[in-house]
Amino acid sequence: MSDVVEGVIAVIESVGLATVQDAGRRGMGHLGVPRAGAWHGRRYRAAVRVIDGDPQRTPAVELLQGHLRMRITRDVLVAVVGPAEVRIDRQRAAADTATCVRGGSVLEISHRGPGPVYAVITGWVEPAVLGSASTDTFSGIGGRLLASGDTLEGPPGAAPALSVGSFHRDSARALGGLRVLALGHAGWTTTPWRVTSTSRSGIRLRGGQVPSSGTWPSGPMVEGAVQCTPAGELIILGPDGGVTGGYPVVGVIATADVDRVSEVQIDTDVHFIPVDIPAAMAAHREGTEAEQRSIVRRESLSQEGSSLDS
Repeated sequence: MSDVVEGVIAVIESVGLATVQDAGRRGMGHLGVPRAGAWHGRRYRAAVRVIDGDPQRTPAVELLQGHLRMRITRDVLVAVVGPAEVRIDRQRAAADTATCVRGGSVLEISHRGPGPVYAVITGWVEPAVLGSASTDTFSGIGGRLLASGDTLEGPPGAAPALSVGSFHRDSARALGGLRVLALGHAGWTTTPWRVTSTSRSGIRLRGGQVPSSGTWPSGPMVEGAVQCTPAGELIILGPDGGVTGGYPVVGVIATADVDRVSEVQIDTDVHFIPVDIPAAMAAHREGTEAEQRSIVRRESLSQEGSSLDS
């Protein structure tokens, strides 16, 4: 194509709410830097593994709402994981698998919720800030909020291999609530809480039984911490949430369910399921094992009589 710019892999023609994310900036909380990174880590890792990318540093489009339309300028593999409708040149295409998109084609991804959708493209490289290309929407560190006219770029002349090797089979269990390690009295977990707002820095809930939380000095925070505000609201911290805080912490979401916080929707009820540390650890092990099984390789597909190219 005569209008192709050297190094440009794709040009965004229209986009809803979307940012660039990878696995984030871990281990920098002592410097006041949030993790940021993919809000739904399991979906991000699945998208990256499908194209055999680096599960720490491969950039992805994290689409939180709306529609993404981009023109692909050279042959690439694309993997889309999450609740989405995918079209290539207006023709329906499969999600959860690596798909070859030819240069000149138009790729469209429509968010269908709940939770984020991730799109990764072979050859795409993003500048890193503090070791990560992730967008921290709270502090503004690194990354970018994607807009019409933005480009996705890679090394000039890069020609990624276009062999398709695997697809993602979502084996996550649907649960009726978020598992939480309650600190102190767990009476607040006995009633549902209504979601009033959601963002990558955290979600707010109100209407449940207000915890008796007392006072809490400002201290370190982690993703999934459940804070109680003076107004009786709960805040569940997200990946862009502050690394310190002064609101009392009444619980911490179990690691196995941290990704599921991103799937919570406004004006819906959230129920909490108290668990102890051994149960939380067991759930994490179970989830990790299920994630490893969720990527189905070509040899397994051939044994099942399936085809990645269909």
